[in-house]
Formats: sequence, C-alpha cells, structure tokens
Amino acid sequence: MSELPDKGRIEHIGYIQSVSYSAPNTPPRLTAVVVDQLAAATGRQRTVAHVKLLFMGQKQVPGIKPGVKIKYAGMVAPVDQVPSIFNPRYLIVPVSHG
Repeated sequence: MSELPDKGRIEHIGYIQSVSYSAPNTPPRLTAVVVDQLAAATGRQRTVAHVKLLFMGQKQVPGIKPGVKIKYAGMVAPVDQVPSIFNPRYLIVPVSHG
C-alpha cells in the first residue's frame, strides 16, 4: 500500500477490512476498505494504510464482504486524502486454509 501512487492506474491485492453502504435517501453506493493484511482478532486496532473501493450505483456487490481477499484494478485518486478507486475491476482470490 505504501507504494501506491497518488494518482494513476494500479493493480493490487489486499483484504477487505470493512464495507459500508450509502444512506437510504442518497444515491446507491457501496464502499469497501481494503488493507494489505487483516488485523488479528485479538490485536489492537491501529491506523493502517488502506484504499477505498467505491462501487457507485450499487447497493450490493457479489463477493464484496469483510475478510475476502481481492485483486483489484483501476484509476486511483485521493478522496478526502484517502487513495480511492471508483468502480474498480475486481477478482475474488481464493484463500487456502491449511
């Protein structure tokens, strides 16, 4: 994450940390916060580098939920000083448990 440019096209792999939805009387939007590593369940919460994926016009996006590993691509631009990608291309990455 620390190597992300301020602006430009990127492709990256990370984990969805959280998902939020737009308010009822606003246009549909789903926002996913993606980080390099998920925090341990017992770990102390701290600020980590992240990127926001904004799915405009979407109330739900298949497979986009906390804990999912995702490969995403798109044009990154700062929104409120946070690297953000509007309507990214994405692929859910299978995670082997073993």
